[in-house]
Amino acid sequence: MAIIELQPHNENSETWLLVWTERQEIIGRVRRNEDGWFRIIAHGPHWSPMKSFAGEKFDDPSEALKQAQAYFGDR
Repeated sequence: MAIIELQPHNENSETWLLVWTERQEIIGRVRRNEDGWFRIIAHGPHWSPMKSFAGEKFDDPSEALKQAQAYFGDR
């Protein structure tokens, strides 16, 4: 099972990183848009599944994390 964690971005307070803990690999970013909603942004060459979250909006980064954890829970 892949463990996905949410880590703050060191340079941008409106962005968090979704990190696959076992590999220490960034698989996505959670960013607050101008409309106030948070969205998942795909990151990395082989994580195209993260693109499936592009249209979803979240109230806060922890909701986005839960969605990513559910998706990668069986991997």
